[in-house]
Amino acid sequence: MSYITTRRAKFLGINGPVNLPYGTKLDQQGRFVYYDGKPLCTTNSNSARLYMAPDDDGYGLERGALITTIKATLDRKDADHQKRWDKIWGALMCKRYRNSEHQDFWVWNQAFYEAPLCDLQSIARLIGININ
Repeated sequence: MSYITTRRAKFLGINGPVNLPYGTKLDQQGRFVYYDGKPLCTTNSNSARLYMAPDDDGYGLERGALITTIKATLDRKDADHQKRWDKIWGALMCKRYRNSEHQDFWVWNQAFYEAPLCDLQSIARLIGININ
């Protein structure tokens, strides 16, 4: 599997400081993301979720942008905040991307960060994001 940085990746990795530009191609071996033969982080780490996306299908940059936009839209505290969350909680398709360990609040599971582009687009449309 391959990954790609969806924004500048600047964090403290397994082997020290990481500073990779947007669009850098990365490799996955087992549970780890590698660059230049060195492990950076695990695939389910906060660093991977913030700065990278799976890119096996060639849509890693789009996947990362959609994930960022979905999360930012859901975090926006405006008049429609609760309506957006009600749609997420009520949608059967979204339930496969919910971490079941948390019953009282929504936490995205690892599958969300690896979701097919069409599923992320459906979630985005569900909460009112205009997909061009």
